[in-house]
Amino acid sequence: MKNNFIIYLGIILVVQPCLTTPVPKSVDFTSADDEQLNEHNKLYKQVLNNFIDFTLKSSEEFLDFTMKIQEEIKRNNDFPDRELPNRRHEKFAKDLANIKSSESEQTLLNMYRLTEDILSADREVSVKIIHSDEAENLIEKYKIREFMDKIRGRYMEFYENVSNSIELYANELSKTQKQDQQKLFDWNEDFSEIKDFHSKTDQFMLFFEYFKPCCDEE
Repeated sequence: MKNNFIIYLGIILVVQPCLTTPVPKSVDFTSADDEQLNEHNKLYKQVLNNFIDFTLKSSEEFLDFTMKIQEEIKRNNDFPDRELPNRRHEKFAKDLANIKSSESEQTLLNMYRLTEDILSADREVSVKIIHSDEAENLIEKYKIREFMDKIRGRYMEFYENVSNSIELYANELSKTQKQDQQKLFDWNEDFSEIKDFHSKTDQFMLFFEYFKPCCDEE
């Protein structure tokens, strides 16, 4: 009988930046050179660095978590005819190593791709009706749905920190500077009101475009 759990293990193996929520760093937004909407802007650098740290640190924790799941699978002999770790797990470890050695723009592109994987994983695990009884039993046994709930919550906390950082940044600007950058603050107002994880993630992807349009896939 075909066992679908490997599919779900593969799903959560690409769901990495989710186990820790970065605390916004204290930033002095007083230099005129750092208050333009470009790649030198301090807010841009702060959010970018927090986003990368959030992803990398959580990925390392998640890799350890999934290794423990696979060890439990072996002990329980759930898949006597399967070789673990599987190729999906090995690819995750390799991708994580590549991200650590990437230049900033390539790293951001990888963060975007990983976040898209998280959205797909959340959709897959959330919709019970599409699962066979066997798959649903395994999802419950290894508490995959609970883990995805934690992921969703941590992302929402991260997004709240982003909004708070933008508000702090706005308070340090002159009236003229605020007017010049009003499109960013309008974006944050809309972003702050979104409660749905998927919609909020889609909106977050637009943040970096206000400073340095990038990360379009070739």
